Amino acid sequence: MFADQHSYNFTSGTPSYVAGTAVSDPNTEGVSAISDGSGNILFYSDAESVYDANNNPMPNGNGTINGYISAANACLITKVPGDCDKYYLFTIQEPILGSYLLELRYSVIDMSLNGGLGDVVVAQNNVLIYTASDITERMISVQKGLTEDYWIIVRKNLSDEFLSFEVTSAGINNTPVVSLVSSNTYSYTPTPVVIPSVGWLAASPYNDAIIETSGFTNSCLYDFDNLTGMLSNQEVLINNPYSPPTVLTFLLGNGCAFSPDGQIIYMAVFDGTTNSGFIYRFDRSGGPGTVAPTLQTSAIPGIHATMQTR
Repeated sequence: MFADQHSYNFTSGTPSYVAGTAVSDPNTEGVSAISDGSGNILFYSDAESVYDANNNPMPNGNGTINGYISAANACLITKVPGDCDKYYLFTIQEPILGSYLLELRYSVIDMSLNGGLGDVVVAQNNVLIYTASDITERMISVQKGLTEDYWIIVRKNLSDEFLSFEVTSAGINNTPVVSLVSSNTYSYTPTPVVIPSVGWLAASPYNDAIIETSGFTNSCLYDFDNLTGMLSNQEVLINNPYSPPTVLTFLLGNGCAFSPDGQIIYMAVFDGTTNSGFIYRFDRSGGPGTVAPTLQTSAIPGIHATMQTR
């Protein structure tokens, strides 16, 4: 799903274009969708509303979600462990419009409601998980071991800390596992603000590593222990030269992905100096300390590059 009424269907093994989805706000960045085991769409969200398979807003999900649509990972849909009908919709929310203060909340969608098209459970809409008010736009889910449980992982803005929230059939643990990956600290006071607010997270196919991209700070690779939820061994992939007030000297890392074997990292990078987007390729097969970028391809000048896989 994309924010401009476009989507792709992958059920045939080859992406096929599908037009006419309900999300049309050009300011929307984070769209999430979920399908059944055959690849048929169940529902999707733009972090403000939840839409059913017929592209109609769910009765209790029409503008009720209150997510921050300009967040890169504004919303994330996951299964409720142990329940065949229910899903979580995790959202990054901005309680004060125009602030850097972001919260983590969730809503529950029950697919047994509304004639099988699903609906948001009123009593479980916009439930607060974490309100330290300094988390970034990044959010990802990673499976815990070989179970149906998983972690919801977010990052803090003012320190190099990751928060992993465990999700099981018993519910969501509001007390996160905290990973302090470096001693770096940040502040809201410089202009422009230099904090790791914007960017992306991606997990390796074996759930043992996580990439973090950033627009205003370093983009890094981490080891991830999917049993404990801990991130460790920060390795800088892009040492970001951004330094205020020289705005056009930064490397804005955005989308990222691992290759199917987990050894190659692809990263979309915007070079503010040349006003161009590029795909960087990193080979991590040599182990820690050996990862170095090579230019995979350039994109159309002036727009963000899109990810390629091999």
